[in-house]
Amino acid sequence: MLKQRAHEILGVSIPGDQFGYYFDRFIIVLILLNVLAITLETVASINAVYANFFIYFEVFSVVIFTLEYICRVWSC
Repeated sequence: MLKQRAHEILGVSIPGDQFGYYFDRFIIVLILLNVLAITLETVASINAVYANFFIYFEVFSVVIFTLEYICRVWSC
């Protein structure tokens, strides 16, 4: 039952499933924020001020994406 629900959330979008909808949006926003962060990291003046934030955000993102991947493999 839990594997099936994880598969429904991560792989198959079921119309009307609010948790799946919000999870998809969360992942999309996280991807877009990562693109923005990588772009801003290339600007030396911005990177000098926010270097620690970029590192923490990268670690947070890698953890989330890794957990998502593990859950996708587990729910197959």
